[in-house]
Amino acid sequence: MIGAKLREPPACPSHPHRVAEERCDRCYVHFCGDCVEDVDERLLCARCSEETAELARIRAESRPTPRNILRRIARKSVLIGVFVVLLIFVGIGALVSAFWRSAGSEVDFTLIRRIRAGFTQTFELGGEGFDFAEQLNEGQLRASSQSSDPLHNAERLHDGLPDAQIPAWHSASADLPIDLLFISDKPRLMDKIVLWNHPAEDPSTYIKEFEVFVSPVDPAKDDSQLQSVGVFVAEQIADVQRFEFDPPVPTLYTLIRINSHYGSPDYLSASEIGLFLPNNPVDGPVIPQPFPANR
Repeated sequence: MIGAKLREPPACPSHPHRVAEERCDRCYVHFCGDCVEDVDERLLCARCSEETAELARIRAESRPTPRNILRRIARKSVLIGVFVVLLIFVGIGALVSAFWRSAGSEVDFTLIRRIRAGFTQTFELGGEGFDFAEQLNEGQLRASSQSSDPLHNAERLHDGLPDAQIPAWHSASADLPIDLLFISDKPRLMDKIVLWNHPAEDPSTYIKEFEVFVSPVDPAKDDSQLQSVGVFVAEQIADVQRFEFDPPVPTLYTLIRINSHYGSPDYLSASEIGLFLPNNPVDGPVIPQPFPANR
């Protein structure tokens, strides 16, 4: 979508006055030399280094070594042990359903997502890659319209749980347009947007046409730097839908403006919307800031 090449050297997102001479081998964002470290023969930024260390810790504690087994027996009661066994064999999906049906609006969806990340030993979502808009990855979301019911508020759009057992996001009404502003923890390179519709929702509530904007600053404070990077049409299906950017788009604030839906007079719905990093390194410099001039 954005083909312009910047003439100036890339700037470090953490130290804008420094040239970004190094690139993180995990998130592919450029940084200055002080912002990356060598971890197992890979250059990683601070956040990716922490996430890698956390995954290594989870893997180490999950191995069925005698020490780990004895430690678990010593720390947990027989009841907790039975619960863990049931969790493994019955499956995360059944557990989520049981939690939701028994706890109602008090269920902790973030805890469910963290449990899943621990058992799968990855922060990737649905086999699509790393979703930097997800709550688990410190992504934030502002919605111009959401249900007053906490089970259907805007957090459902980026909780990392695109499951049939988890309730979907509902808008407060069917009035358009509806703006969804995703805020990442640092400048990111967006390769695709993935939309999950909820199979239990009326298909007339599904999102149809939407436009995507990116900005290096908060549009609520300065909307002059918003740049449109694509208009897409989603199908009226419950299957996963992917909307790709070629080349990937640098972003910090990503605004998805919903312009139409499939006819519901009451509200719009979606199970999850994810913003994903490239799965493979991108040729050429990856420059998160500044943004190219508006087209």
